[in-house]
Amino acid sequence: MQTNLKSIITAALFTTLFMNNSIAQNVNAISSNDMVLAKNENVSVNTSKVYRTTTSNITDPINVRVANKFSELFPEAQNEQWAVDGKGYWVSFTNEGQKLRAGFTNNGLLNYTIKDCNRDQLSAKLNNYIAKNYVGYHLLNGIEINTNGEKTQQAIIENESGYVTLKSAKDAIQVMQKMQKAN
Repeated sequence: MQTNLKSIITAALFTTLFMNNSIAQNVNAISSNDMVLAKNENVSVNTSKVYRTTTSNITDPINVRVANKFSELFPEAQNEQWAVDGKGYWVSFTNEGQKLRAGFTNNGLLNYTIKDCNRDQLSAKLNNYIAKNYVGYHLLNGIEINTNGEKTQQAIIENESGYVTLKSAKDAIQVMQKMQKAN
């Protein structure tokens, strides 16, 4: 029950954090069964599914751009799960053992990446802030968002009484949300 409550609260907090047009999109998920890709093969994407193909089978130039950019940026990517709608392409995958999500435009440009972070992967500045201001809290969930070369880290920390969401960008750390646990 405690783990289930954590999952629900984490989902609610992340939904609140990412409700903007660039990240929280209404997309059609693509089955992971369609995403078994061999190394050095390109991904071809259309509005109904993502499938494996060789370069000679790709005919849609937009799909070629998305596939080539993804392969260029993440050559070690595995377990890709794609989603697509009229606004762009989204992919969830692992890269060098780390979980990432990325969004691409229809023209193959990278909009953003979101990388899951553990406590050691958070910046020293954010770790020091947590240690100084939130003694006894531990990291529930951390992410790093990279868009247009700007990196922002967000951390949800918790203790026995509640949750705090922190955002660290450039030289500032901001408390985004505080939430008490139900008794």
